[in-house]
Amino acid sequence: MPRLLLPTLFCLLIGPLNSVFAQGSLQFNQVLLVSTASTVPANKVWKIEALAYNGGAPFASGANSYNHVFNGNRGFDGIARFLINGSPVVLPVAYLTNTFNATSSVNPNFTFPMWLPAGSILTPQTNISYLSIIEFNVVP
Repeated sequence: MPRLLLPTLFCLLIGPLNSVFAQGSLQFNQVLLVSTASTVPANKVWKIEALAYNGGAPFASGANSYNHVFNGNRGFDGIARFLINGSPVVLPVAYLTNTFNATSSVNPNFTFPMWLPAGSILTPQTNISYLSIIEFNVVP
């Protein structure tokens, strides 16, 4: 019987502390494609998953046209930029394809996802068609 008493007392003492530190749970709400300045609504959080890159200067090796089929490398490099609460997030982006494979990369020091709390202002800017967002409800 004493073996059961200690775990029970522990749960009774620690259990209420859990609710003191809890901030609610997340419940999926919707997927968004953000292309203009947008504010995270109250009682929501946004998870930035990815961006649609629409810029950069094409480069080619072995052909004079980016769309031309050839044996060699082609692709683009540039930056993608968006603002969070007026502060810039700048991502170098590169895409390279050849006859065997295609690769793309962003700055290794920045990785998605990125979480934004309610009230945050997200503004896509340079070379971004949209940011792919998952919106969650904060459930108390």
